[in-house]
Amino acid sequence: MKHLISKGVVAVILLVTGAARGQEKPFKSLEGGFSVQFPGQPKYEANKLPGTNITQHQFLHESKDGTVAHLTMYHVDAGFAGLSKEEKQKRLIAARDGARQSLNGKLLDDKAIELAGHPGREFKVTAPEFKAEYRSRVYIVDDRLYQVMLMGPREVTASKEADAFLQSFKLLETSFKSLEGGFSVQFPGQPKHKAMKLPGTNITEHQFLYESKDGTVAHVVGYQVDAGLAGLSKEEKQKGLIAARDAVRQGFNGKLLDDKVIELAGHPGREFKVTVPEIKAEYRSRIYIVGDRLYQIALVGPPEVTASKGADAFLESFKLLEAKK
Repeated sequence: MKHLISKGVVAVILLVTGAARGQEKPFKSLEGGFSVQFPGQPKYEANKLPGTNITQHQFLHESKDGTVAHLTMYHVDAGFAGLSKEEKQKRLIAARDGARQSLNGKLLDDKAIELAGHPGREFKVTAPEFKAEYRSRVYIVDDRLYQVMLMGPREVTASKEADAFLQSFKLLETSFKSLEGGFSVQFPGQPKHKAMKLPGTNITEHQFLYESKDGTVAHVVGYQVDAGLAGLSKEEKQKGLIAARDAVRQGFNGKLLDDKVIELAGHPGREFKVTVPEIKAEYRSRIYIVGDRLYQIALVGPPEVTASKGADAFLESFKLLEAKK
């Protein structure tokens, strides 16, 4: 069965990139942003896709006799985020055809589907070498490709349990809330909190940081309370925001790429992007002054990441809790 999995899955990956019984609660991957109902505890494995720097994350559960496998996988590819719905469907069709060709099988079923408004495809192909069938749902969600599949005898892939497994796959709502900070934001995973005094002041900076496992992308939200901010006019607040922008650019010894005035629930803000030449990355940020607080929401990573729809979604997910509006 492992040989079957590797044959079918690798073809899907290469082409796209160029509730069941037994487990009472759904399996959740905070890093992957999904939940799914495996028949038991899955095994996790991560590996690089051939010829790329993209990490494929795989969660596999096999039956004791090795005849049935439940599998969920995902990887992040910034190239997906800029695709139209039509282009995404072409990638999904390529995934379907890659699986069929790799298994030397026949296409039995195929249809376009959706998951929370995101395009997907469900298909089934024969695996004649193993006298089995491969049934799968694949989705492109922003910059991620998700694959949910079941492999086994025909009576298994056509069963209600197979339906339940595929239907159990859900995207997680990973909104992070800071009651003390008075905000919520959609991190890709659980952030780490750090508090520190700003040099030469009694002001405490609170920082919430989430870094990707490979260290190439960071999502950051920070805030500080400064009573002096509350009495400023809108013009003075904008001058303060511009000063903050320029301090970031100078700190990175970078170049200003984008800059515009924005608002959050009527409060003044600024969105900007600067280069970070030392690490060949970009820093994209939104900053706001809300009463006596300065909020900073930033994403640091390669240009294709900071320009992605995933980056847009992260920045747009920042909201003030009711008490701070």
